[in-house]
Amino acid sequence: QEIEKINLLVNNVLYGSRATAAMEDLFIREERLDEIVKTAIRQSAFFLIKHNIEVKMENLNLEVYTDKKWLVYVIGQMISNAIKYAGTNGRISFYGEEDAKYIILNIKDYGIGIAKEDQERIFNKGFTGKNGRNTTYKSTGMGLYFSKKILDKLGHGIEVESVEGKYTLFRIKFCKISDYIKVAKM
Repeated sequence: QEIEKINLLVNNVLYGSRATAAMEDLFIREERLDEIVKTAIRQSAFFLIKHNIEVKMENLNLEVYTDKKWLVYVIGQMISNAIKYAGTNGRISFYGEEDAKYIILNIKDYGIGIAKEDQERIFNKGFTGKNGRNTTYKSTGMGLYFSKKILDKLGHGIEVESVEGKYTLFRIKFCKISDYIKVAKM
């Protein structure tokens, strides 16, 4: 358990320190969303099993343009938060959606949620919010900050919706290929 914790912390420090220079290390290509999610789940398997977190995946047979390594890191942050704030409902769902402009990865956990007044600030550097100040959770306020920076550099959007005591839903939005083609022609 301690080795897994050390691995997680060292990786977070390394990725966090590289997040500011991520443009030097981006390889955007077509990737399967289900494979990316499975990789992130495998990397978090020890803690998912230890905390008895149920994982559900639906409609992820979608292709997106992204950097797999960086997106796995971001999804890993979402999984880590879901585990940390699971409460008594240890469950996390990954499901895909598609509309005219975007392919959307939804990551929903059914834990303690995020206070409404904190939701606008969760991506701010060092912000821990009401739940993060509780000594039980040991929040640094850096995981979502780095995740947002990385998603911005990848050209992906992120939204959050949460009801305190019920769930938190992160929606990562990937532009469809037609939008990348338009940008490449400019």
